[in-house]
Amino acid sequence: MSLPPFLIGIGGSSSSGKTTLATLLREVFTGAIDSIPYDTSDPIDGGAETVLLQQDDFFIPRGQAPRTRFRPASPADNYVTRGVPRDDVGFVAAENRDSIEAIRWAEFVDAVYDAKYTRRVNGAIMATAKTLSDLRERSSVGGSFQEAQDMVGRECKRQRELNKKLYREQTRNLQYQGTYFRQGHKPRDDADGLPGDDNHPWVVCNVGIVEGFLLLANAPSPQTKGATATATTTTTQEAQPADDHWAHMAAVERALDVKLFLHTTKPTAAARRFRRRCYTDADTLLGDDDEAACPDRRVPGELWKARGYFDDVAWPEYEACHTRFVNGMIGGAHGTPPPVEGVHVCAEGMSIGDTLLWAVQTILEGLAAREEEWREKWRLGEA
Repeated sequence: MSLPPFLIGIGGSSSSGKTTLATLLREVFTGAIDSIPYDTSDPIDGGAETVLLQQDDFFIPRGQAPRTRFRPASPADNYVTRGVPRDDVGFVAAENRDSIEAIRWAEFVDAVYDAKYTRRVNGAIMATAKTLSDLRERSSVGGSFQEAQDMVGRECKRQRELNKKLYREQTRNLQYQGTYFRQGHKPRDDADGLPGDDNHPWVVCNVGIVEGFLLLANAPSPQTKGATATATTTTTQEAQPADDHWAHMAAVERALDVKLFLHTTKPTAAARRFRRRCYTDADTLLGDDDEAACPDRRVPGELWKARGYFDDVAWPEYEACHTRFVNGMIGGAHGTPPPVEGVHVCAEGMSIGDTLLWAVQTILEGLAAREEEWREKWRLGEA
């Protein structure tokens, strides 16, 4: 039985921890499932590959984004804005990489649905280029990583037992093999004729992850449409109607089975953003003035990496497009955002380890509920 993965969506502001959580979840689920033998003869139907799709891979080409302007923060932005002209009031013009118009939405929607129904994008199983070794996150989550893997393993075994019980009860010619928690097809059978045994449960759990800063955005209200007053909608290509962008966003959200939103305050997001290696000035590192020696640091002209850009463009765009999460919290107030139907919101201030455990528990609850729905359909002869 060929099944789509269970798609997890992760949204939140820039530097809220989306990519870190997505990478950890991919490692947790792949690692936990891969520790249990399964049939690998078919990489789609038999494997337990956890796929990951990142919205950042769908930016429009540089030079085609909408134009905006911001006031550089001094002296923090002196280096990155070096050589860039300023207008009479001190603003610089820049591309708006945080606008809804900066994403190739039609391609992103196609990729999400390819992930859900074929687990392939452009003919290849999706995988993140950023690994745990790149992010060095194992040490920062401590024992939470292993605990999360153990949680997945225990749930797989629990669901197998429930499916095994239903298998024994069946009088139909086709016995229930599981949906999201499936027995595999190894030749060795246990005493009940089921693949595997208590030590080798042969469970397959298909999971896919989609993450992006506009993944759970909502159309701005009339009151917030002017939040990014410095921005314009001028592009070097024919502009796509804004309503089309929101329709694409809604289509992506409909494909998600579990929606996780990481709430972050503005001070926290800014602190995380400007601690990143790529937001450190190239000529301030190791006393080296050779920018070519620091290709992964910011250099003059990368205006979206300026602190002024974050204050005047990135954060206002986030607030304008996430009113259902930040209403009453505009300006980055602390606390938990108001509840949003169908979305699980992680409060600001949780550690990486606690956030990981919260996410895994939420996902497992969703998977277990979906599996029980299929068991009930099978009992009633509807599946």
